[in-house]
Amino acid sequence: MRRRGLLLRFAGLSMAGAAYRYWPEDGFRNPCLLDPLPKNLRKHDLVHSAWEGIDPARVWDCHTHLIGTGDSGSGLWVNPQMQSLRNPIQWLQRSFYLNAYAASLAQAHPDRFEWVDPYREDAVEALQDAKSNGARAVKWHPPAQGMDPASPLCDPFYQAATGLDMPLLVHAGPELAVHGGNMEDFGNPLRLRRPLEHGVRIMVAQCVPLGQGPDLDVGPGLPGAFF
Repeated sequence: MRRRGLLLRFAGLSMAGAAYRYWPEDGFRNPCLLDPLPKNLRKHDLVHSAWEGIDPARVWDCHTHLIGTGDSGSGLWVNPQMQSLRNPIQWLQRSFYLNAYAASLAQAHPDRFEWVDPYREDAVEALQDAKSNGARAVKWHPPAQGMDPASPLCDPFYQAATGLDMPLLVHAGPELAVHGGNMEDFGNPLRLRRPLEHGVRIMVAQCVPLGQGPDLDVGPGLPGAFF
């Protein structure tokens, strides 16, 4: 019992430290869900400067973050560490993600959000369905989703994406938001050469210099390249 009490105290202190580190400016409640938007956000100088000279009617938001828990039978998977209080920082991260606007948005528009895994046997059909339902692009998170953009298994998907004029928005570089299965190499931007060779348009997101990755041009075991 004494050991359990110590573990509980340690977990509590860890969660408190994580909360202090990741506490949002507006608290744990998502202010973007409020209607109307809080005045301090609507009138913020940064917001006004960002929209200066831009017609909002001609802008559409294509960047969303979605989490699939796998309970629908779709094959999606969430790292169990994000669902356990033994890993308080990851548990809090998952809570923040579930508090975002994307979950309710996907429920309201089920025809606009689909898990298009390039390894699926029906990946081409799934991509065609997404296109016919109004999708404008496909977003990938290779390290977190466990997919290798340089794999030949993706070739049919790339060919279809080129024919459908469907660009890919791909996260690259080290991944900190979602912990995958030690597949950080899949975020190497040099792995995007394969879709580029197939004529796919690529938008690389968050390719930041947080470390080093292997230079695929010089081979393994040699000095890495910053990306």
